[in-house]
Amino acid sequence: MAGTKAAQILEVIVASGAAGLTDDEGEAATGICSSTYTPRRGELENDKLIFDSGAKRRTRAGREAIVWLASPRAREAQP
Repeated sequence: MAGTKAAQILEVIVASGAAGLTDDEGEAATGICSSTYTPRRGELENDKLIFDSGAKRRTRAGREAIVWLASPRAREAQP
């Protein structure tokens, strides 16, 4: 996964720590457009590397969005 869009997304979610990231925040942090970001984030969720924290935050558009957190496995795998 190193060097891939999914790896970039995972890196920023891990770096966000306990605060986590919404898709909107992750898109802004990585510069990856939503049509690419969302499917790659979905892959990370399916692989159990990230999970829905149960929290929500407002996006730049004012909508409520899921806050994603890195799983312990993902945090351990990051350098």
